[in-house]
This record gives sequence, structure tokens and C-alpha cells, in this order.
Amino acid sequence: MTPDEVPSLRIEVSVLGEPEPVDSLSDLDPARFGVIVVRQRDGRRGLLLPNIEGIETPALQVALARRKATIGADEPIRLFRFSTEKYD
Repeated sequence: MTPDEVPSLRIEVSVLGEPEPVDSLSDLDPARFGVIVVRQRDGRRGLLLPNIEGIETPALQVALARRKATIGADEPIRLFRFSTEKYD
């Protein structure tokens, strides 16, 4: 970043709500809820905020959160969802 780019910066802060456990993908809505995936074996976790452009299905949201945490597609996980309040 250069000093000339500073005036065009947009800063957004997301305050995460309390995570709540969910039982299946049908409890998720990537436009409304963020997701946390937790690997059952060692607690490794990945998180994605809600309403990310291009993420339109719960399956994609969970797959990307798994990849972020380097959790394999076949590894058992626990799912949590959360809401956010955005400030910009």
C-alpha cells in the first residue's frame, strides 16, 4: 500500500455473535451466518464470515472453512454458526 491509496481505503469491522452448534448443513445460510468448523480429533478450527461474495451454499462455505483449517473433507467435524454486526 502506498500513501496515495490511503484515501480510498474502506475499513469494516465485524463483531461476532456467540457461536451456536448446528447439526447439519441445512441449519446454515452463508448469506446470514458465519461458520466455524472444528476438527473433532484435535480441535483445529476454521472460520468464515457470512455474506462473502461467491459463497452461496452451505456446502461451499463449510468446504472453504475446512480448507482454511487444513481439515480433510472426510475428517469428522463439529459445526457452529454465528451472526455478525458490521460497522464501517
